[in-house]
Amino acid sequence: VPVCQCPLCGALSPEVQCPSPAIPHGREAGPSRAQYSFGQQVQLQCEPGFVLRGSERVQCQPDGTWRPPVPFCERGEWGQGGAGDPPG
Repeated sequence: VPVCQCPLCGALSPEVQCPSPAIPHGREAGPSRAQYSFGQQVQLQCEPGFVLRGSERVQCQPDGTWRPPVPFCERGEWGQGGAGDPPG
């Protein structure tokens, strides 16, 4: 097994970071962070009146992107898409 012997090896391969997967009209289901490390997963949800389009769970990849792609929130139509009943 190769072992790093140089003092700068850690600087040559920095830890992979993914930016917070912020989406308009949506948020992370748990506590939000500014950055995530490779392999970490985030669950996303939409504000009331909006419907999530795409996967609700994304994972930080080695290239600093999210897979599957970060979803988006689309304004729901009452009675369709799980947006719920209109207030009143």
